[in-house]
Amino acid sequence: MLLITGGDDHLVTSGYSRSNFELIRKSPDITAFKEFPGRPHFTGAVPGWEAVADYALDWALNPIATQTSASTT
Repeated sequence: MLLITGGDDHLVTSGYSRSNFELIRKSPDITAFKEFPGRPHFTGAVPGWEAVADYALDWALNPIATQTSASTT
């Protein structure tokens, strides 16, 4: 499971998403967290959405687990 968050999301904040990631990553499944700084909640409605979509597609084709919640790359 890949959790993506926008750094400027005021609906579901990055901190909230990161907390959910901390719970979900205890699963034996592959889990990852990615924060896009400066992005709003609905990233598909603003310029640059392609970078988020490309990241999600690349991850789906080659999923890699995130080791710590501090990792946002």
